[in-house]
Amino acid sequence: RNESRLGLSTFAAALRDRTILLVSVSSFCAYSLFVFFNSWMPTYGKDVVSLDLATAGAMTALVPAMGLLARPGGGWLSDRIGGRRRPVLVATFVLVLPALVGVTLVSSTLGFAAALVLAGVGSQLGTGVFYVYVGELSAEETRGTGLAVLTTLSISGALTAPVLTGWLIERFSWDAAFGFGGLLAVVGVVAVALVSE
Repeated sequence: RNESRLGLSTFAAALRDRTILLVSVSSFCAYSLFVFFNSWMPTYGKDVVSLDLATAGAMTALVPAMGLLARPGGGWLSDRIGGRRRPVLVATFVLVLPALVGVTLVSSTLGFAAALVLAGVGSQLGTGVFYVYVGELSAEETRGTGLAVLTTLSISGALTAPVLTGWLIERFSWDAAFGFGGLLAVVGVVAVALVSE
């Protein structure tokens, strides 16, 4: 709590804050990747890896399950490196890139599961850190509103990623969908790199 009054000017200030927007864009990318894996890997496992749908779905459940370790683990790691946030957020995307490549190369259930474990850890490692980071970087009068901007953009990624991925698969190919995932990872890193600690 603070004594500042909320209003449209506070919201506008948060939307004009370059730092809030950059962290929010990076979070948008992370959430998009998380939902990309969650929504499309059962189909990919069935159609491309030749798993039955039940097995592909069970393997995909490893992605959110890894959040039990990755979400608190990101905060723990950040605390262990002197409270720095940016290295953990960069690690989020660095771990997802080999998962994106690995999923396209595997032909076994074990390989598919290993790639999805890596995707689950990577896409969720920064989840809690994003929220802390945007609060630390916001001015006091825009801290709550900055958090709302971050949350809105993050959830927008969860909303748009499955639809856009489906369109890419139908219109082009699975390679285009995985290329989109790689682009999200690169944009996520660049956005965080532009934020000064």
